[in-house]
Amino acid sequence: YLFTDLWRTFDRGLYDWMMRYIYIPLGGSRQGVVRQLGASLSAFVVIAMWHGSTANLLIWALINWVGLVSEAVWKGVSSCDVVQRFIVKYGTNTWSRRLAALILSVPLAVMISANLIFLSGTSATYLYFSRIVVNGWPVSTSVMFGLLYSAVQVALDLRRVDTIYDTKIYKSIT
Repeated sequence: YLFTDLWRTFDRGLYDWMMRYIYIPLGGSRQGVVRQLGASLSAFVVIAMWHGSTANLLIWALINWVGLVSEAVWKGVSSCDVVQRFIVKYGTNTWSRRLAALILSVPLAVMISANLIFLSGTSATYLYFSRIVVNGWPVSTSVMFGLLYSAVQVALDLRRVDTIYDTKIYKSIT
């Protein structure tokens, strides 16, 4: 449900190669924000060119790059003191998870669209979008976002359970 998780886990070899030979040599995260943005964009452009450098692939690369940048911005905003105090004061665990799932449903839909562009082009993606969102409004659109919301809730639960087993229960057993 996150671009960051997709790129770290989908193709580990590609991720390692991209980091080692493109991102880090161009400055990575140690040379300031502008160099970091340029290095990450360059990595996606190289991947798009590697796969054929068509307009569809460049659009796919741009969507993935914007997704990663948006997540980084959101991570920075959500970790600032004002937001953290608001969450502590007004939020409950259930409320926070529901809000997170609602917010994270949007990038998941964008990620699915980007992968449709990569696999089948912009015209097929436009056809899916128009049939589900435009022509299917409100029923198909509501069902789609309900399914995405549920998928993110499951992913959040799996991450929580994984954290529990990695830090508390799993380590005490082994």
